[in-house]
Amino acid sequence: MEIENINILKGKITTILDKALIADFKKINTSCIPKRLFNIRLKDDIKYNGNYDKDYLEELLNQFELKDDILNKKYSNISKSEYRKISIIIAIINPSPILLLEDPTVGLDVKSKKALIRILKKEKRKNRIVIVSSKDSEFLFQLVNYIIYKDKNNYVISNDKYSFFSNKKILKQFDLAEPQIINFYSEVRKNTKIKLLNRDNINDLIKEIYRNA
Repeated sequence: MEIENINILKGKITTILDKALIADFKKINTSCIPKRLFNIRLKDDIKYNGNYDKDYLEELLNQFELKDDILNKKYSNISKSEYRKISIIIAIINPSPILLLEDPTVGLDVKSKKALIRILKKEKRKNRIVIVSSKDSEFLFQLVNYIIYKDKNNYVISNDKYSFFSNKKILKQFDLAEPQIINFYSEVRKNTKIKLLNRDNINDLIKEIYRNA
């Protein structure tokens, strides 16, 4: 994949499973990588990040349940989870057309992961290029459109996440767990003749099964 052709990803959410390629993407625009040069309050750090939509910022803070008592803290006094959330928010409100997130779910609880998925899908609808590097299979399966990985020294784009996550050889290569929904698909197809549409989460899949039962 040529870096110059990155616009093919516009409006898509992509995961990259290769650190060397991540390094290449960082060269494009590092403004979306928040830097902690001083021990300042969280709310002050947000203000230093240029022009942003204040209403959208408020929405993001609410989604991650970051209230004033947390925003008034300095970086030295916050938890890893709070640090992760504020770093994600600062990256998102930055006007860069490319949003690069490396291991964004580390330190997040289940509720915060769900909030992050909703937020990133909204960014996708804005036609923003969202690139995620992660080993969290459940998170990736619900989120991504494309998987980019290195195979025989070439970058390969997989536009079928269902095939990717169903390939045990590839999952082993990248030390990824099989998403629960893939296992669920396999069991349903083994035991019934129901034709299932591809779904991103188990709840939607169960509804599909009941509709076709």
